[in-house]
Amino acid sequence: MDAIVLREHLQTTLERNHRLYQRPLTRDFCDAAFHALLHDGWLDFGNLPEPLQQAAIERLADPDSRKTPLVSIHGETRPAASWLATAISNHTPTATPTQLTPFSESSYQKSLVDLLTDLTHQPPSPPRFLPPARILDAHLTPRAFHFLLSAPPPRPAHWEGYRAVIFDIYGTLLIAPAGGVKPDPAADPKLRGILEAFGHEPPESPSTALHQAVLRHHAAATVPHPEIDLRQLWREVLSLDPYEDTTALVLAIEDAWHPCRPMPGAAAFVSRLSRRGISLGLLSNAQCNTLHSLGGIRDFFAPELTLLSYQHGIAKPSPALFELLTERLATRGITPSETLYIGNDPLQDILPAAAAGFKTALFTGHPDSLRTGHCSPDHEFANWPQSQDTRSDS
Repeated sequence: MDAIVLREHLQTTLERNHRLYQRPLTRDFCDAAFHALLHDGWLDFGNLPEPLQQAAIERLADPDSRKTPLVSIHGETRPAASWLATAISNHTPTATPTQLTPFSESSYQKSLVDLLTDLTHQPPSPPRFLPPARILDAHLTPRAFHFLLSAPPPRPAHWEGYRAVIFDIYGTLLIAPAGGVKPDPAADPKLRGILEAFGHEPPESPSTALHQAVLRHHAAATVPHPEIDLRQLWREVLSLDPYEDTTALVLAIEDAWHPCRPMPGAAAFVSRLSRRGISLGLLSNAQCNTLHSLGGIRDFFAPELTLLSYQHGIAKPSPALFELLTERLATRGITPSETLYIGNDPLQDILPAAAAGFKTALFTGHPDSLRTGHCSPDHEFANWPQSQDTRSDS
């Protein structure tokens, strides 16, 4: 058994388990869980991932490998094939009736009756709340891990079954640095230089001034999950005319402050879906620079199926965006159940999309894309399919 392959299976399964339970996964936990799989240097076949069990069975089915497995009984080691042949041919029981009694039907019956009798004689007491965290602390431990008792992986995505595919952008189609609008002293000199190059008098800390403007708008908002157009915010920060076009300024600032790069494989995958005649769209928290950051693939997305938060003044996970997408798809005769929404955030993408009736796919293929939160996507994948056949899944 290749230890590297086993560790990869373990890492993937633990990541899925901990994401569903909204628990952070540490390297120490992974190491402890791996060592807990070993018993005096041996692995329990019953606690191997099913693909590795299948590989072991297929290998042993080869006649040349029949003598490979060994059994150790009472200190004697011998080939498992010869031991099994001997055991099958021996029709004389090796255990006495007394030795088998603890495993008899009557023994199990007595144990159950004793247990129920003990419960019925317990004094009544008011129900107590048992915090879920205590249950997880007790059972989500390295020694309690078992592959076959873990959360099953979502089934692979068969893309040809959908009439429309809608994408999140940041963390899904684009790799973007963490940050957003917040005080950023390290970036302020660069921001001041850009503002001056555009002929503006910059504040001492442009990032702080912009962050304060965001806070003011959010405090005054009358809708949940408000989104403010960056062009408007910069006009306010710089005391510009309310109608002055600051699009070029925002593009320059965001390219320098929050540079993005394509997610490997995503562009080719979008192109292949488009050639198959699938309707493509975008629903993402975004600004006026976002489509520019997508480069040439932005032309693959239908304008009426492209919903960016800054255009509507609301951000995910607002249900309103997904309701609007439903209406737009209806003009093409497409229902949410015929539409796949792909995102990287369980709480911002998968849950609201599923609540609106869309099929969902969680992308987990980049470390900067992973977000915490419980969700049950219809599909989950770590790499954009690279083959010409989009039915395959990585």
